[in-house]
Amino acid sequence: MKYLKLFIKFISVSVSEFITYRMDFIFRGIGMVFMFIIMTFVMSLPFSFVDKLAGWSEYELYLVLSIYYIINGIGWVTFRNGLGNLEQKINSGDLDNFLLKPKNTLFLISFSELNIPRLTDIVVGILWFVLTYLRMDFDLKSLNILAFFVALLCGLVFSFAFYLMINTLSFWSTETYIDHVANPFFTIAKYPVDIWGNKIKTFFYWVLPLGFVSSVPVAIFTGKVSVIWCIIGVGIAFIWLLAAVGFWRFALKQYSGVGR
Repeated sequence: MKYLKLFIKFISVSVSEFITYRMDFIFRGIGMVFMFIIMTFVMSLPFSFVDKLAGWSEYELYLVLSIYYIINGIGWVTFRNGLGNLEQKINSGDLDNFLLKPKNTLFLISFSELNIPRLTDIVVGILWFVLTYLRMDFDLKSLNILAFFVALLCGLVFSFAFYLMINTLSFWSTETYIDHVANPFFTIAKYPVDIWGNKIKTFFYWVLPLGFVSSVPVAIFTGKVSVIWCIIGVGIAFIWLLAAVGFWRFALKQYSGVGR
């Protein structure tokens, strides 16, 4: 409960800053709409020649793109700024201030720098998802809806674990902007990982499971795969979160302050 109150306080501070720069939100929202229109046009081009791409229909690809932006947007609103600035905090010595506070350091680092303007990603992603779904024709089952939301949560947990693990490397690799290394990999989740071929698909399902960010939730939602994949997603998210937090704790023990 104390961490929920603290998170609400972070939201309050971020909203105050957001009000000052609210025009950024409007312009970003307009930009997101145009970007979605352009990406939808580009993604539609192959379907002028084929009905499906690696087993995925045109509208299913749009759903995957929408879910990617929803998950990515939630990440930016909540933890991406905080984790992305970890390297800067280590180099400047600000991390020491977080360590002295009587709260969980990982929580403070992750959620103290919310990015409210990135709500545009979530809003536009949801609207695009709904509009795409309304143009589709398939039997949507209650169990699939429930499994879909669980899969979304798993994708979000994996996203947090992925960025935590990458940014934790900042303890050993300074002045490299290591957070930028993660972004090109994560954008792979914009598209169904099946399109990359069997070997690469296997890698992105079971080694670096980016397929569980957007491909699996959409596949569950549309009934392309069994809801059992939701259970698999829970297991993968738990393993990655456990590994990432363990790696963070190990790195923190190696940390010796400024001038290490």
